[in-house]
Amino acid sequence: MSDAQQSPQHGSVPPVSVWLLFLSIVASAFYLGPAHNLHVFSLTAALLAAWLVAAVRWSGWTGFQPISLLAIAYLAWLLISPAWSIYPHISWLHALTLAALPVSFLAWPLQGDSDASWRKLWRALVVAGAFLAVWAAVDYVYFHERAHGPFNDPNAFGALLNMLLLPLTYQYFRGETPRGFSPKVVLGIALLLIAALFMSQSRGALLALALTLPLAAWAARGIAGARPRIIRFLALAAFAYLAVGWSPAIRSPEPQSGIPSQPAAYIQADASVRERLLLWEGTWKIFVNEGAPIIGTGLGTFKTLYAAYRSPMDTSAGNFAHNDYLQALQEGGVVLFIFLLLFTVAVPVWLFGRAMARNPSCRDSCGLLLGIAAISLHASVNFIHNVPALILLTGLFLARSWEVAFPAKTSGLLPGKPARAALRAMGIALLLLATVSLVIDGLIFKIYSDSRPWISRLDSTMQFRLSNVLSAVRSSNLAPREWLIWYFVRRAESALTREERLYYCEHAMKEAERFAEYGPGMPFSQFYLARVHIASGDPNRLAPAQALLEEALRRLPTASVIRLELTKLYVRRGEEGKAYEVSKGVKQWASIETDLGSFASLAREVHQLAGRRGDTEEMKRWARVLEELDHPPSAASSLGPRMTKPSGL
Repeated sequence: MSDAQQSPQHGSVPPVSVWLLFLSIVASAFYLGPAHNLHVFSLTAALLAAWLVAAVRWSGWTGFQPISLLAIAYLAWLLISPAWSIYPHISWLHALTLAALPVSFLAWPLQGDSDASWRKLWRALVVAGAFLAVWAAVDYVYFHERAHGPFNDPNAFGALLNMLLLPLTYQYFRGETPRGFSPKVVLGIALLLIAALFMSQSRGALLALALTLPLAAWAARGIAGARPRIIRFLALAAFAYLAVGWSPAIRSPEPQSGIPSQPAAYIQADASVRERLLLWEGTWKIFVNEGAPIIGTGLGTFKTLYAAYRSPMDTSAGNFAHNDYLQALQEGGVVLFIFLLLFTVAVPVWLFGRAMARNPSCRDSCGLLLGIAAISLHASVNFIHNVPALILLTGLFLARSWEVAFPAKTSGLLPGKPARAALRAMGIALLLLATVSLVIDGLIFKIYSDSRPWISRLDSTMQFRLSNVLSAVRSSNLAPREWLIWYFVRRAESALTREERLYYCEHAMKEAERFAEYGPGMPFSQFYLARVHIASGDPNRLAPAQALLEEALRRLPTASVIRLELTKLYVRRGEEGKAYEVSKGVKQWASIETDLGSFASLAREVHQLAGRRGDTEEMKRWARVLEELDHPPSAASSLGPRMTKPSGL
C-alpha cells in the first residue's frame, strides 16, 4: 500500500501487536487440518487472541464500520451452526477456521495507527513471500516435486503466492514500494513469487493469475512510467515461465499440450478434471438428498457424507469438494453460500469497481482486492477458502481495503465508554473461551494422534484414567471416547467369565452410545455399537450387529475395517456367499485406502473365502495382493499412508 494514503488514527498500539498478528499468519500456514496437526491451529488461535487483546486494550476505537454488522452476523452464524450439525465437534473446529475472516475483518479497525501498522505488516509479508519463493525452489529443484511450501497441497500454496504476488506487482506497476524496499528489490521479489507459482504447477492458480494480472495493469494505467514497468515485468515473467518449464527438475505427471480442440476428449484424458466432475456430482447429490437446504448438513461434514455418494472412479482423497461455493452450499446451505459470496466476491468486486470508477484515491487497495479475486476464482476448482492462512489474509486484505475506501465512516453504534468496555470484555471472554477449547483439542490430538501418540508412553491404568478425564472435560471430542470403547471391547473379548464380559460390554455400550450422541452422522457410530454387540458373545445380539454394520458400510463403503468386521460376521452366521461378495467389494476402493492393516486382514479373508469356494482365479489375484502388501511403501507422506492400488486388482 502507498505510504501516502492515510486513514484516521485511533490511538497507538505497541509494535508487538503487529508481530503477534504476523506470527498468527505464519502459524496458520503450517496447519494442515484437524486430522494432522490440530495443536498448530490452537497455537494460531492463541496468537490471534493475544493480538486481539493487545489491540483492544490499547486502541481508541470509537465504533463500527457499517459492514461490520454483516461480519458480526456471519460470525454469529458460524458459532451457532454446530448446534444442528451431524458431527458437532468437527463443525465447531471448521467454524473456528472460517471465523478467521470475520474476526480479522472486525479486529483490524481496532488496530491503532492503522497506516503504520499496515506498513509494518505488509513489509513482513513481503519478506515472508521471498522466503516462501526460496522454499518453493528447494521443493522443486532439490526434492523434485511440485512446490508446496508449508502446505501439503501445491494448489493451496499457489493461491497463497497469488495473494502476495498481485498486491506487490500492482505496487511495482504504480511505481510504489514498501518502505525500505527499492523498486529493483520489489521487482526481484515479485519475479521470485511468480517463478514459485510456476513451480507449483497449479493450473487453477495460473488461470486465476492470468485473469487478474491484466486487471492490475489496467488499474495502473495513466500513472507515469507504468507502461515500461508493466512490459519489463511481463517480459521477465515470461522468461521465468520458460526457465521453469525447461528445467529438468520435475515434469507434470499428465502434461497437456496446448488448448484442447475437443473439450470432451480433454476431460476424459485429464484425471484431475474427471475427479472434480465426480466430486461436484457427489456434492450436489448430498445437497439434494440429505435435506437442510437452508442451513446445510453441518460445517466440515463433506468428508463424512461424501463416501456414501462417491463414485469408484474417483481416486481423490475425498476430503473436499474442490469447489468452495458448492461445498458451502452443501455444508452450510444457502446461508453460508450467501455469506461466502458476499465477503469473497461481492464486496471485493464492488470496492474495486468503486475505486476504478469514482474514487481514484482508493486505488491503493486494488492490489489487495485483486489478491482476494484471484483466490476466489481459484476456489471454484479447489478448496482455497478452507485454508486458514488464506482465510485470515482475506479478512485482513478486505478490512484494509474498506478502511482505505471509507476512512472516516463509523456508525457510532456504541457512543458511550461503558458500552464499549462491555463489548470489549464480552468479545475477549468469548475469544479466550474458544482459544482454550482449541488448546485442549490440540493437546488431545497430540495425545491420541496416529503418529507417535503420547498416550502409548503410559501404562494401561494411566491411559484409562487420562481418557476418562479428557472425555469428561471435552465431551464433544471423540478421540478419548474412542479409546475407551476399544479398551472395554478388548477387555470384554479377553474376559474369562460371562459376568466379567457383560460388565465390560455394559461400559463399552455406554461409551458407544455417547459417541453416537456427539457424532450422530458418523458411520463409526454404528460400527462401535456393532462391535460391542459382537464382543458380548450373545448370539441374539448378532442380528442387530449385522444391521448396524450394513448401515455403516453403506455410509462409508471405503472403510476396510467396517467391511472386515461385516465379512467376519457373515462367516460366523453361515452366510459365506454374502461374506465373499462384501469382501471382494474392497477392490474398487483399494487405491484410496489408508488403513493398510485392515486392508491386509481383509485381503487374507478374501483369499481364504475364494479358496473355500474354489475360485482359483480370485484366489491367485489376492495372493498377489498379499505379496505386494508384504512390501509396503518405505515412508508415508504427510497426507497419511496412501497406497498404490495393487497390480493384482
